[in-house]
Amino acid sequence: MADSNPIGRARNPLLYLAVVATLLAGTVAYVVFAEDQAPYTTDDIFPEPVVTDPGRAPDFVFPDELRSTDLELNRFVDRFFRICAEGKYSEFKLMYTNRPGQEISPERFESTFNVLKAARITQLRRLPDFPQFEGPTWLLVAEFDLEEYAPTKQKTGNVIRLAIGRDDDRWRLLGPITQDALERIDAYEAALRKKDSPTSQPAP
Repeated sequence: MADSNPIGRARNPLLYLAVVATLLAGTVAYVVFAEDQAPYTTDDIFPEPVVTDPGRAPDFVFPDELRSTDLELNRFVDRFFRICAEGKYSEFKLMYTNRPGQEISPERFESTFNVLKAARITQLRRLPDFPQFEGPTWLLVAEFDLEEYAPTKQKTGNVIRLAIGRDDDRWRLLGPITQDALERIDAYEAALRKKDSPTSQPAP
């Protein structure tokens, strides 16, 4: 009896896999670019590489009195918190810096999401201009609480300090700022204020 398999699966398995891969690539391209209503969503085609429990979505609070007069910055912070609350790692990566040494792995994102209970922004202020960044840099300070099963002793009142700025011409979280670094920034700002103060000018 003639072989009913036109691509000879048994005789040439590499050719078979190549044809299957080509067909799958064409299917994805059709789903993404077809003008009619696609039967699959983007999330179906490109699923998140992390597993999060929507029932454990953390509660985020961004008080109105702490918001900036820069509406674009406020929208960025709101969207970043919403994406974190939804556990969308792929979108999170687009909003977090890709600078070497600052990467957040899927595993770290997943473990953080599943133990974070709530976060509250307590400060949002502009920092001095830094030559290594494209534009203005902002400091975001937030307190956060963890679930009781979190593997740490302190469950409430934890503090994190993050820098927000331009990276590749778009707003991004630039990574954490240590307390030591913040103290040096405060000292630098104080020196600038003292230099610009009228009392610091030499007498005529």
